[in-house]
Amino acid sequence: MIVRDIESRYKGTFFGLFWAVSTPIFMLVIYTFVFTKIFNGRWESAGTISQYDFAIILFLGLIIYNFLAEILTLSPNLIVSNKNFVKKMIFPLEVLPAIAIGNALFHGILSFIILIIFQLLARHYIPPTFIFLPVMFIPFILLTMGVSLVIASLGVFIRDLNQIMRPLITALLFLAPIIYPSSVLPEFAQGLILINPLSFMVEQAREVVIFGNLPNFFGWVVYITAAFFTFIIGVFVFEKTKNAFADVL
Repeated sequence: MIVRDIESRYKGTFFGLFWAVSTPIFMLVIYTFVFTKIFNGRWESAGTISQYDFAIILFLGLIIYNFLAEILTLSPNLIVSNKNFVKKMIFPLEVLPAIAIGNALFHGILSFIILIIFQLLARHYIPPTFIFLPVMFIPFILLTMGVSLVIASLGVFIRDLNQIMRPLITALLFLAPIIYPSSVLPEFAQGLILINPLSFMVEQAREVVIFGNLPNFFGWVVYITAAFFTFIIGVFVFEKTKNAFADVL
């Protein structure tokens, strides 16, 4: 179903899956130009870096953000847009958020591949700490799955969630150290932005992929614990509400 979902996105287009590769390349070029040439962006916590380094730092944060943003965009309609699965057949509805995550993960992996190629061309080096990235990403996927289950189930009863998600997704972008380093914020604000589920993941991904530092293992344990509880809450909410889906739809 993940493969079918990916194929349906590009079905009928002239270039097909080429768009899955060309889109992140295009966005990398645009972000590099806008933030280095127009806004004259710098990453102060990394010291003196080239414009290409800034583009890599920015693009990595945006890959992670786009993964979560896509799930938050799709989740309110996951059940509503699949009424046949709810009303006309016996189907494990819990699979629907997993399909959305698989789709987003496919495009995220393509973007990561492009990032690595760009980093090799610009810096001629990939730090060995890169191998920690999949481990760091596990709790993020778990947390995203839990959030998606909650939003998908509530989206059946509260159709306003579609409208709520739009400003929320924008807020998540600017309230995380994606287009700026957390070091530029006041001390109290640096602690507050950790409430954003993107903040820890983005910073740790940069540490292992770009700066060549070991991840914060204590922070990872705290993050995966929170992600696990979020997932459990998601499963609980979904199981408690799914029997009413057919009546509402």
